[in-house]
Amino acid sequence: MILSVNVYDWWTTAINTPGVKTILVFILLSAVEVSPVKINPWSWFGGLVGKMLGVKALGDKMDALEKKVDENQAITIRVRILRFEDELQLGKEHSKDAWDQVMDDIRRYELYTKEHPEFKNNITVASTQHILHKYSELLEKRAWTAHLSKEDW
Repeated sequence: MILSVNVYDWWTTAINTPGVKTILVFILLSAVEVSPVKINPWSWFGGLVGKMLGVKALGDKMDALEKKVDENQAITIRVRILRFEDELQLGKEHSKDAWDQVMDDIRRYELYTKEHPEFKNNITVASTQHILHKYSELLEKRAWTAHLSKEDW
């Protein structure tokens, strides 16, 4: 009997405290689904908080920043391809690692330009063809392994 009186007193005190009824109604409504109209107060509340904090605007800014970073990276790759081809024209010899890097750059650049048709991509066509042609010639000559002899092993 003492326990039930204490619970009753606690419940009466809690229910008469300002704001508790509102919180209880809010919790009850979050558990109830009215058909055919679905009421989801948590989504509404989350959307309201998101608007107040500017989450959508922040997300849009992040997307724009990511697009700009990707575009800058593609431009940097394009510059490396063009510089490598210029060095080929001037007769500079490159290591196998430098060739591997430029081949990877070409692959990544072509992938980016296919995924982003609005990106200006006709700048490296001739340079890329020249690099690929020279690479094929070097592979046929076994240029990177020709200097090795049995004593090196």
